[in-house]
Amino acid sequence: MRAGATLGGLVLAFALPPLADGLPLAGQRALIVTLAAIVLWTTEALEPGVTALLSVALLALTGSGMRGALQGFASPVPYFLVGVLTMGVAVVRSGLAERLARAILRAPGAAAWPCTFTSCWRSPRSHSCCPRPPRARAS
Repeated sequence: MRAGATLGGLVLAFALPPLADGLPLAGQRALIVTLAAIVLWTTEALEPGVTALLSVALLALTGSGMRGALQGFASPVPYFLVGVLTMGVAVVRSGLAERLARAILRAPGAAAWPCTFTSCWRSPRSHSCCPRPPRARAS
């Protein structure tokens, strides 16, 4: 039901007068498709993969052509970000992140550092409750 209402709103948006006077018609249609994809993703009216495919198809149909719709996938940056996020999820799910954090905290003299470091982000006066790391003695 929500998907039908959202798609109905998309069709209505194509029939409305221009959003921005200086923007060409193809740019206005691309803006409408982008806004519709954002609404579909945030409301989860459709599955995220379906929304992604629908937005690429609509971009191709609105006048930018298939080459223009897929132009963002020509750059290696999206694939790099997907790889980095996948590795991050794998590190957390495998427990490696927690084991690494525990190993760092077990190191000699490391117990006070995280408390002191995070207290600096809160406020200048809040570090008084945390122990400070030992200072090196002058010889």
